[in-house]
Amino acid sequence: MDFRPLEWHSCRHCQRILLDDPLVEKEDNAYSGTSLPHTIADAYQARKDGCPVFLLFPKIPFYEYSFLQSLYPSTWKPWLSPMSSSRLKQGASHIFHTLFGHGDRPFHIGYHLDGQGYLAARSGLPLERMFVSCLADNPAAQDHNVRPISFEPSSEAVFGFLEEQLDQCLNVHVPAGSCQFQTGSRPPRRLLHIQREAGQPHLKLVEPTEGALLKWCALSYCWGDEGMPITTRASLQSRLTRVEFDELPRTFRDSILICQRLNVSYIWIDSLCIVQDDEEEKMHDVARMPDVYGQAFITLSASSASGVNEGFLHKRDITMRFPPFSLRYRCKDGAEGRMLFQPELYPERDPVNRRGWTLQERVLSPRLIDFSSLQVQWRCQTTKSCDSGYPPSEWKWYFHATDYVGSTSLRHMSTDDVARMCNTLVEDYSARQLTFPEDKLVAFSAIPTLFNRDGGYYAGLWAADFPLNLTWALNVMPGVRPRVRPRKYRAPSWSWAALDEVIFFPSFISLRPRDYCKVHADVLECEIKPLHPDAPFGAISSAHLIIRGRFAQAKWYFNLQTDGGYSQVSLAVRYRAKNSRGLLEGHQDATEEDWPSTPEAHVDVLCLLIVEGRNATGLLLMSEDSGASFRRVGYWEAEMADVAEFAGPHSMRLV
Repeated sequence: MDFRPLEWHSCRHCQRILLDDPLVEKEDNAYSGTSLPHTIADAYQARKDGCPVFLLFPKIPFYEYSFLQSLYPSTWKPWLSPMSSSRLKQGASHIFHTLFGHGDRPFHIGYHLDGQGYLAARSGLPLERMFVSCLADNPAAQDHNVRPISFEPSSEAVFGFLEEQLDQCLNVHVPAGSCQFQTGSRPPRRLLHIQREAGQPHLKLVEPTEGALLKWCALSYCWGDEGMPITTRASLQSRLTRVEFDELPRTFRDSILICQRLNVSYIWIDSLCIVQDDEEEKMHDVARMPDVYGQAFITLSASSASGVNEGFLHKRDITMRFPPFSLRYRCKDGAEGRMLFQPELYPERDPVNRRGWTLQERVLSPRLIDFSSLQVQWRCQTTKSCDSGYPPSEWKWYFHATDYVGSTSLRHMSTDDVARMCNTLVEDYSARQLTFPEDKLVAFSAIPTLFNRDGGYYAGLWAADFPLNLTWALNVMPGVRPRVRPRKYRAPSWSWAALDEVIFFPSFISLRPRDYCKVHADVLECEIKPLHPDAPFGAISSAHLIIRGRFAQAKWYFNLQTDGGYSQVSLAVRYRAKNSRGLLEGHQDATEEDWPSTPEAHVDVLCLLIVEGRNATGLLLMSEDSGASFRRVGYWEAEMADVAEFAGPHSMRLV
């Protein structure tokens, strides 16, 4: 593919540079690199002339001042931009020592096969990270297969790439058994039928018969705040006759055009195919998400669009921090080509990847086409590829998306790998947003259906990891108070789903073997009452578990103030166990509205010991129902805990 949307800077200053260390696989995944021929005075002149290569270096008065004068902050501070000032505050002495301590040519440039690059002083301290690529028709392409980011997601080159990937999947992967050919035998209740006509496509809703063999695309997208067309009881009959293409929002129209190019005649879009004012139908169809996405021929992810009116096939608007430039490159065969350098792009998480519902849609799908803000990505159960930009090896750093695509991927995973993946998905999901908080478990409910691990699934936790996964914790910065506990019940206190917080699981849960840690608690019983019998992993009306373990009574001083203000990590739990006393670190799950707010305030809690290893860790519990039950209000940890002095073991009921 050939992408030439940018003008690549080249001038007499930067064309002195020859990248003469060819790109090859190196030990320890090391970078190739070249020292620049420029002296400090040359660099200063190039900067004055506007060469972007040297604009990237800190704005230092290279030769107006002596070496010693240049080290004084009063000398260099007026010359610095806020960004450069920030960089220099982190390593000013290192940078100055590098510039003036390694001779008169201290500059260096590094580049890697994965598209990473950097500018640095000779010590290797990166001053600017960059994205490195080359055009397909350039001699450098024989060494480097990373192409510039395409600005046109609807170009013929992109459609050609998608058609090639689909053909490879159907005609190579499927016969080899590494991918499944999905012809859905359990189609959704409704699909949008796309018929080709002169001009615009003819659209209407259809209701397939059970067992009909159909091929459909499923759309994963963000609803947004405005202009969402929904099917209601009142509009259903008319939409079974015709749906006007022009009246659909841009994201829907774009997805229909993709279906036409890929010769798929049906698409499933939730707002159109589910009657939105029929609560019973919504509940039933949400429970069928594993079939809707799991049996879809392809899932289209409108990742870059924050709402249905934005679309995802329009020209990308990518802001550059500095002008892109090209440098001469010596190929492995001796030919001279050109490498292209542009700013390393730090995209915010694409809108779809911030939405709670779309995680399970991505995981369930056997094939996924992801229209992200920087590239078009193809994923199936065998291959990950992209039309341009960062290669798949870099996706985990730049696109914040799960690598788990399609249920057959599980066949090649060990039980321990599945365990780690389940917890990783929970962590990812907890960072996503939901319009309606009561959907917390509902929007995740297809995941346990897919994994179906031994031992059961209870309110967001897999019983195979009990009791260790009860020690989930809030992923918040020290000193940041957690959100107020939601008033409306949606999950038991021992489940992360009870809160609106980003969580993580301690590393000891997924590490194998577990010989190095001792588990001090056992879950004897766990009962969940679903709100809807047809949705066992969805919303729940009540839940409890019976756990047996050792405990100590304690007073929790949850408002203690430190020099840095209120610190969630440093809250003191003073426990009393048999003949000993001690101090633990307590961590709140939520800000409790009915707790006192004075600095010396405390509450009586029970410290339940869960596991002892490098640290001892457990739950902080408060009494409910006059002591008949307990609820989790936080967790505790300590480097040293006299666990032998903890009372018990005793059984208690957690709600």
